[in-house]
Amino acid sequence: MKRKILSMILGTAIAASLLTGCGGSQQAAATTAAGDTTAAAADSTAAADAAAEAAKAATGEGKKVGVAMPTQSSERWINDGANMKKQLEALGYEVSLYLPQDESVTPVRYMMEPEYISPDTISQNEQAEKDSQAKEQGKENNTWTVDTDGSGVVRFFLNEQKGWKLSVVDAALGTRYYKLETTSDSGYNWTTVNEDPFDGNGGAGEGIQFFDEQFGFIGLSGASQTHSSIYVTKDGGKTLKEIELPMDTVTEYPPHMQEYGFTLDDYQYLEMPQQDGENYTIHVMTQSGETEGLVFTSEDQGENWSFTGVFDENDLS
Repeated sequence: MKRKILSMILGTAIAASLLTGCGGSQQAAATTAAGDTTAAAADSTAAADAAAEAAKAATGEGKKVGVAMPTQSSERWINDGANMKKQLEALGYEVSLYLPQDESVTPVRYMMEPEYISPDTISQNEQAEKDSQAKEQGKENNTWTVDTDGSGVVRFFLNEQKGWKLSVVDAALGTRYYKLETTSDSGYNWTTVNEDPFDGNGGAGEGIQFFDEQFGFIGLSGASQTHSSIYVTKDGGKTLKEIELPMDTVTEYPPHMQEYGFTLDDYQYLEMPQQDGENYTIHVMTQSGETEGLVFTSEDQGENWSFTGVFDENDLS
């Protein structure tokens, strides 16, 4: 009997122990599950936030887009264009749809932050580039430039700062009329130094060449380039004097003058003077580009000229 009672007691104790262990395990499992649920909820919230940010970034809110379809002759392209416009607008884009030859659709052409450049600025940039080229010519060859855009402007720079240019004020039938301008600040500002440097005569600017800020030569040729005039200045271009050569003192003639049937009256094209030490020489020909002609020299900066012979570029002796 006692053994039976003891067995019952031990069984009860074991059962109680088992129930207690079971309850602890369930409580621990419940606690762990709750922690996992909390962590999962936190991860889910972060993921949702990230997705929202990505979705927001993927939208076209505040952006503009243009859609161009190839033709309106096909219903397919019309429907595709309308559908694409609808979907893009759903994403927040402002859409311009273009269908060729569809008068009911007026396309909006978007320019995203365009940089406006005024015509004056473009002109100033072009002039600055031409001034820069003239400076290089002056620096390397001590010579001038003539604009190649048909404007006829002639430029010369003595140094980086000081320069002159012949600007066209009027033109007719190939004849140009000029004013003489000067700059002392590298071409940023130009002032007119002589309103009519050639005393009312017109033609094509032949050249400008200064040897200091006061003394220089400026040339004007006819459109046919069979005659030209050279002017000398001693005051920076404020006043100019046309050079007159003593043709009646010529005692020697170019080798082919008579062969070609020329007379002294045909020698009217004066090249721009060339510096030869302290002297200056002018070649006189029947037209521009000739390889022979007369030579005149000045020893007093162009005030007086004397005949000194002939030149023949074909003579190799």
